[in-house]
Amino acid sequence: MLDHLLAEKALTLRGDVLEWVESMRLPEEPYGRYRFAPSRQFHDVYSSALAVFIRDLFDDLSSLSDLERTKWVDFLRSFQQPESGYFIDERLSRDVDEVSFKLELTHACVSALDILGALPLYPMRFLEAFANAPALVKWLDERTWVASSEGYPVDRASIEGRLIFHIGGLLICEHEWGNLSHDIIEVFFRWLDSTVDPSTGFWGTREGCGMLSSMCGSAYIYSLYFHQSRLVLYPDRVIDSVISLQRQDGLFGGTPEADFAAAMLLCGMLMRCEHRQIEAETALRRLQHSILSLGLQNNDGGFCVGRRLRTEHSHFGMKWLSVRADESNMLSTWLRCGTLALISEVTETPLSCVRWVLREGNEAATFAAWL
Repeated sequence: MLDHLLAEKALTLRGDVLEWVESMRLPEEPYGRYRFAPSRQFHDVYSSALAVFIRDLFDDLSSLSDLERTKWVDFLRSFQQPESGYFIDERLSRDVDEVSFKLELTHACVSALDILGALPLYPMRFLEAFANAPALVKWLDERTWVASSEGYPVDRASIEGRLIFHIGGLLICEHEWGNLSHDIIEVFFRWLDSTVDPSTGFWGTREGCGMLSSMCGSAYIYSLYFHQSRLVLYPDRVIDSVISLQRQDGLFGGTPEADFAAAMLLCGMLMRCEHRQIEAETALRRLQHSILSLGLQNNDGGFCVGRRLRTEHSHFGMKWLSVRADESNMLSTWLRCGTLALISEVTETPLSCVRWVLREGNEAATFAAWL
């Protein structure tokens, strides 16, 4: 029954998703303008970057004409601030702190431009504050994994993990472009090696954060390890931790972010050790089946947070990424499809025949580095 469902979906998934993504494009505007969800009336640069990721994942960017590619690149570049190098879209609500907002957009746009074969127009001067070892280590040491709000603890593992991911990922970009010494990248990873919790393989748990939020935050950090082919110190502990978080319905935490984090970590660690291999592969296949059997893909072809939910869901806790949980949206579609693709690369399933494009020698976290 499971294989029958996946076999049917393998025939239609690519076409259905790409048709939905195309419906989010504004055809009356210059090429590359996309909305976040059907209920959104305006396009934004973040959704445009996500459209690049989704279409690249399904090997659809080769259909672009030179003019379309140029217009898309020009659109993304138009949001970069010449003075700082940040990418900013003033139409998006800045309900989070300024740094998180800027880094989220900047990392997404830089990654999308890279996929389209282009570079930012201006230097990312804001990274100069992290370009020497003492300053970088000071910033890393200042991460607040557990904060306090009105006397109650606030778990920030997912937030801090993403901040570390964005700074680290953009510093790696600068190094690969020849603008930054490799010594800074070494300092960055040495700090991470010294602060990971040996008992869980996660960052944040040692400071008192919960396992689920620590898994989500750690997944982004580990994507940099995978991208750089760095040694992972405790892959067996990561596998144990992730497997322990799978729910009875096969999902992890009930959000696209958590499911993607779990899949990326299990796939990445299975490439590095044989610890509980059969159990880990079984968990991945359960997750893949659950995403498709629980109605997380809507009839319009896009994916949502949850079909049975009627509440608003803020991706990563950001209101500018807020949408009704049962509505198809760009980020859920990207994360759900990315999860299915990762699992298809590591385990043999009917979805393995979909024309997925996983970059960097099929490393598990290649497209995670664009989130």
